[in-house]
Amino acid sequence: MSDVSPTPSIDALVALFEAELGDVSFPGASLEDLSSQRATLEDARTKVETLRRELDDALAGYRQTRALLQSTAERGHAYASVYAKDHPELLEKLTEIRFGEETPKRRKKRDKSVKANTPRTRGAKRPESKRDASEMAPLPFEDTAALSEAS
Repeated sequence: MSDVSPTPSIDALVALFEAELGDVSFPGASLEDLSSQRATLEDARTKVETLRRELDDALAGYRQTRALLQSTAERGHAYASVYAKDHPELLEKLTEIRFGEETPKRRKKRDKSVKANTPRTRGAKRPESKRDASEMAPLPFEDTAALSEAS
């Protein structure tokens, strides 16, 4: 995670303080201050990595459970539909319930003449049709996945 790791210039300055300026004390910028803040940063980096792994594991578990629920619901609907052949009112209610139509709304198509002249930007989303079936309805907090991809 380069966004929380010290830069080479910080490492070089700390090394210089250790080698030649260890006995010198500048207000708020001594070897002790630099070393303490670098250790605090390392602790924060470790915590971020741990939490990111936990979040990734939790999201994977959520997606797996959601897929299992979807499969079970579809199977239950199929069984209930067979059963309802002799129960017209129940069959009518079951036909109102459709699976596979719960995908997120697609964005409006852009004018092709504009698209031809506009380069695709980095990080642009894949078209909805190419998304994984497990991505039926995104979690409100799934934007955090972008954070883990940025590191």
